[in-house]
Amino acid sequence: MCSSDLGAYGVASGIYRVFVFGGILLVIADRFLLLGLLMAAACAVAWLAVPAWGFVAYLATSPKLERHRLRAVAVSFAGIAGVLALLLLVPFPHHFRAPGIVRSARWTELYNGASGEVAAVMARPGQAVSAGQTLLALRNPELEQQALAANAALAEADARLRHALQDAVPNVVPLQSLRDSILKNIARIQRDKEALVVRSPHPGVWVLPEPEGLVGRWLPQGSSLGLLVDTSGFQFEATVRQEDGDQLFASPILASEARLHGQAGRAVLLENLRKIPAEQRQLPSAALGWQAKGPIATTGRDPDGRQAAEAFFEVHGRIRAPGDVALLHGRSGEARFKLPSEPLLPRWIRALRQLLQKRYKV
Repeated sequence: MCSSDLGAYGVASGIYRVFVFGGILLVIADRFLLLGLLMAAACAVAWLAVPAWGFVAYLATSPKLERHRLRAVAVSFAGIAGVLALLLLVPFPHHFRAPGIVRSARWTELYNGASGEVAAVMARPGQAVSAGQTLLALRNPELEQQALAANAALAEADARLRHALQDAVPNVVPLQSLRDSILKNIARIQRDKEALVVRSPHPGVWVLPEPEGLVGRWLPQGSSLGLLVDTSGFQFEATVRQEDGDQLFASPILASEARLHGQAGRAVLLENLRKIPAEQRQLPSAALGWQAKGPIATTGRDPDGRQAAEAFFEVHGRIRAPGDVALLHGRSGEARFKLPSEPLLPRWIRALRQLLQKRYKV
């Protein structure tokens, strides 16, 4: 093995050692902060102070440099200055990523407003429907019986009220109250009968999982009847970590794009970005959480899997995609936000401060 290979191995092994010991220090500091601080100080002395002192002593006292010590010092400090200048002054491309979900610009979750048996499916799920178009027709014989009974009660109340106006005036007020309550009951029954017809509130595509066997099924009030998705426009809702929050709001976003799972080779552009400054806890979709194999940690207290373990920020952007990219409501992906170029050292220092503040509140 040549000397250059040995040198590269030495540098790579040193970097690897720093990452391994850094992870160990974080784990220990999470449980025993004082012990972690002491170990971090010992590592700083062993990895920084001692090598730096040895290097300075070598430049100052080594007999090997007796004849060209000045040149060695100049070259060494020029190299250090060059590295610092590279890290401090030279801007490098800068971006961050955020997982997210595709949402239709307008969508509605459909429910039936009254209990009933599905009599007919009037529209085909998966096809486009117009506003006000009938999707389902339900029937409920009990509502017909309730309507007949309510109308009979109203006729009886009217007859008693007419009799009271002639012969028993003191009974007029109670009978009038009874008649008003019957009218309210009739109005409720009429609303329930109208709710047996499920209509589209706006144009879109009716998405209904498992439509087979729907006819003849009894649906309690409030049963889910799928989604009505307007396919005229879609947006991407990205969930940005708190660590990237300062970059999100402090720096201008020069460009943004997203790649959707299943078609990661094609990028879609995100336009008209809207940043929501308030911290969020509820994920836009359970597909982003751990329970659905998503990238965002969730708590175990939410059965829907949408309660994030840590607060996040949301960014919404309108999607402009090529024709061969399938835009589906609920499809997940990852956004990439390009920021102004920035030197590396300030980024590393900011990331370290955010890490310490997040984990140890310092």
